Amino acid sequence: MGNFIGDLANGDIEKFLTRLKALFYSISYPVKEQSEYHYQSLFYLVVRLMGQFAQAELQCSDSYTAPGRADVVVTMTDAVYCFEFKLSGNGTATEALTQIDDRGYLIPFTAGGKKLVKAGVVFDNEKHTLGEWKIGE
Repeated sequence: MGNFIGDLANGDIEKFLTRLKALFYSISYPVKEQSEYHYQSLFYLVVRLMGQFAQAELQCSDSYTAPGRADVVVTMTDAVYCFEFKLSGNGTATEALTQIDDRGYLIPFTAGGKKLVKAGVVFDNEKHTLGEWKIGE
């Protein structure tokens, strides 16, 4: 399946997500639940099992002005990746990127000098894998 974390370390989030799409697609149909939380958990586990620091449901904003939690934040040596997920039919990749901005999920990381990357990802509940995604900085 390749080197997932190497892809992120090299800043190639497209390759990372393509590999992840292939991995999710290879999971047999009966073990899949059609919920955003299930896919988010699988995503988080893949990253953690690869030995990378990740946080799920990270409270990154002031709960009074912009409530919410980032779905998964992966912290690398030179970059921070913020992933916001949507289940197909419940939002788009563009809406996920907007949510990252509107709720300030990356603000706590702005003083660290690292590259900040946001990714809006839609899980395709018919194909049981990643659907569309959009990357922003």
